[in-house]
Amino acid sequence: MSNLKVKISKFITAFLIVLSIGNVPVMNDFVKSTDYVYAASKVKKGTYEGFIERGKFPKYALDFYDSLYENSLDASGYLIDEKNADNFKDGCYTHVITSESGSIDKVSKAAVESIIERKVISSSIPANCYQTYFAFYFDHPEVFWIEQSPRLKYGYTVTPNKTTGKYDYVITYFLLIKDTNETTKYDIRDTKKYKTTADIIKAINKRDALVKKICKTVKKKDAYQTVCAINKYLVSHNEYNRLVLNEIGGESKYTHQAMCALEGNKGKKGPICMAYSAAFKILCDNLNIPCINVCGEATTANGVTGGHQWNNVKLDDGKWYGIDVTWNDTGKVLDAYLCVGSKTKTADVEFRKSHKVLNKGYKTLTGYKNQPEMSETKYKPTVIRIKLKKKSLKYSGKKLKQSIVVYKNKTKIGKKYYSVTYKNNKKSGRAEVIVKFKKKYKKYGSRRAYFNIVPKNGGIVSIMPFEKSAYIKLAADNNIDGYEIKYSLNNYFNVSNSNTKSLKKNNREVLIEGLKSNKTYYFKVRTYVQKNGKRYYSEYSSLRGVVIN
Repeated sequence: MSNLKVKISKFITAFLIVLSIGNVPVMNDFVKSTDYVYAASKVKKGTYEGFIERGKFPKYALDFYDSLYENSLDASGYLIDEKNADNFKDGCYTHVITSESGSIDKVSKAAVESIIERKVISSSIPANCYQTYFAFYFDHPEVFWIEQSPRLKYGYTVTPNKTTGKYDYVITYFLLIKDTNETTKYDIRDTKKYKTTADIIKAINKRDALVKKICKTVKKKDAYQTVCAINKYLVSHNEYNRLVLNEIGGESKYTHQAMCALEGNKGKKGPICMAYSAAFKILCDNLNIPCINVCGEATTANGVTGGHQWNNVKLDDGKWYGIDVTWNDTGKVLDAYLCVGSKTKTADVEFRKSHKVLNKGYKTLTGYKNQPEMSETKYKPTVIRIKLKKKSLKYSGKKLKQSIVVYKNKTKIGKKYYSVTYKNNKKSGRAEVIVKFKKKYKKYGSRRAYFNIVPKNGGIVSIMPFEKSAYIKLAADNNIDGYEIKYSLNNYFNVSNSNTKSLKKNNREVLIEGLKSNKTYYFKVRTYVQKNGKRYYSEYSSLRGVVIN
């Protein structure tokens, strides 16, 4: 156990109180007013693609976001196997998010509990934790097996301070992974569909195989044709959930998940809007098409309003357009809500009016509506196509340029008819190629294509084996956000047998514990840069094997 875990574990007490956004039921009349709103998290000025970029989140919240991602990668993650959680106490597996401390006057035990509750209520930590989880859920729909709404807990300790004559307190906030108590049973994972860790791993492997297969099927010559093909694929392989359509209710959690739409389901097992949009984003992400999930309220032509989720995509004109696969599936026209603008009318109603953006995970918290602005008009398909030589280039510290060929239909356009400029083409992340036409092609305006800039490969400087552990030192790189170390008893590294250890760029040395003595472990590392909630990875380093003492 790390020093951090040892220190934090001392804070845990029996006073674990569930925080719940909505009707907020808690012990000891924690919140008496049903109108209570938690201290709000702050929204950034400007517009941002990733949900995690839209809020003014403190470091502990950003670390929580990273922890959720890192613990969804393989069997060593607590989102896959609860036994990897930080703590197990009173029947609950929990992950420590953060803590806060202070002092209060010496009062009775009952008064202490009341004071601590008020401090939790007035703290911005609960709101930041919920919003961070919400941002992760929407930025990473590939983590399909977890609940949309988490449960948080807090615990506190109070210690007499002989110097001040007051009580010093520490409040620690936790993410609840699993509650094994009979009366309060809970699991952050969909245990009805995925009963065991092995079931989740099997589903992850199936997800990866499906995404690879579907992407191969839907990939076309440009982004517009590709998103049209994705829409067509999801509509033709699915049928909107019959229970929800008939307002019966009782649909399973699975029908909310991306896997439901990726696998293709109909009738009572059919997907709902969340599944369609989540699957759409996963496919776009894998095809390097900028895409976001959007949630809010939708109003049908009959005037019925309800919660809804859809997507916006960025196409080759540099503008964002709305796509509602759900309504394309349930309507009479396959492409009625395909690459539409905010003022595009369908059934005499503008998209911005039929689809009200809220981006709220919880009714009492801030909505992150500061997403990229949509085009007002529907996308106009073009005969122009930009072909890039490579999908990605490696970071060099210099501005990177691509070898490109521009076509009108199948005819190559001469370089004298366009100019080429770049955007975000120096640092790791998504770079943009902008082709501006002139002379007889001037009417085509400008078009864009995208490619990734990935960081340089990481390296393992040394591995020192100790008793049931290994001390690893990594090569320095100041142009990254962090490292991911993969280690396993096998050198083929699959989801079920590998472990991941993530480090920030300034922390290049780590002791990995819990290894088996007299066994050979294999290690490799890759670097990453994170933008808009997405990680851009280098290739893995060469494999290193070492026998553990």
